Amino acid sequence: MNIIESLSAGFNTVTKRLWLILVPVALDVYLWLGPRFSIAPVVQRLLPLFVAPPELGVDYQQMMIQNRELLQEMAQSVNLFSLLSASVPGMPALMTTGAPPVGIMRSIPPVWEGKSIWVYVVAVVVLWLAGVFFGSVYLAAIGRAVCVEDQNASGDQPVAPTGGFVSRVWFVCSRVVLFTVLAGILIAVIGFPLSFVLGLLSMLSVNLALIGMTLLMGTALWVSFYLVFVIPAIVLDRAGIWRAIWNSLNVVSRNFWATLGLILLSLFINFGFSVIWQRMNTGSWLTFVAIMGNAYIGTGLMAATFFFYRSRYARWQRVAADKRTKEPPPA
Repeated sequence: MNIIESLSAGFNTVTKRLWLILVPVALDVYLWLGPRFSIAPVVQRLLPLFVAPPELGVDYQQMMIQNRELLQEMAQSVNLFSLLSASVPGMPALMTTGAPPVGIMRSIPPVWEGKSIWVYVVAVVVLWLAGVFFGSVYLAAIGRAVCVEDQNASGDQPVAPTGGFVSRVWFVCSRVVLFTVLAGILIAVIGFPLSFVLGLLSMLSVNLALIGMTLLMGTALWVSFYLVFVIPAIVLDRAGIWRAIWNSLNVVSRNFWATLGLILLSLFINFGFSVIWQRMNTGSWLTFVAIMGNAYIGTGLMAATFFFYRSRYARWQRVAADKRTKEPPPA
């Protein structure tokens, strides 16, 4: 299955099963109309840390000023409840970057603030786990639909037990939590020394710090590219963490240009439609249309990624099986 066939299969699957977009639609509507959980108290405690002594130079002071302004903007726009939509990669979400004013309601949604830092720590953990659960339901539903479509296309009998879906949700949820924790530990182990080095470089020269940051971001993007099929491997193959990573590395390396084309085309489609959704996201009834459209496009692209991975993984396995059958038996 090539890129266009994968995209066609993905959007056809979502068109026949529009209920697949219910989870992202419901979460976006809640983030728009529901209460906000502000991070302003946390930002106020962090702002004194971003004051540079005069002896460090003008460039370093300018960078600190920019960081303070960025934090202040985040305090106004970030809603902690957005973790419900942002905990699992691939979940389409329109309201995570800030909801518009609610023009269709007379009352303004309440804004909640925690009284201590521990309230925010507990809230982040709870909301992240809830987001992983909702994301797992969403991914498991797409995975089941992709499997059924493949079975119908091949003439096999589709599987339809409810228990299979429930067990898939639990499996995806547990593996996503484990994968995220492992990734967080790895980022912390690597990130702390690198942030110290970047801090030293910024004291010497802002340009050196920017070069180092660029190299770091490029490496992170390269690693993320090779791990793009970890989630499809977990959902479709019910693979463990290490097996999912191994499958993703092999599928990407064996289909490098096709995978790159799929990702770039998906980003292009997503970006193009996001411009339309943002223009419609005015707080009126058009926001509902934007939420529905964003969920449909995002779900179609996710399903297309699943179809692409499933076909390329099956091809890899067929080639490996053919090689094993052609190998002479050991003497």
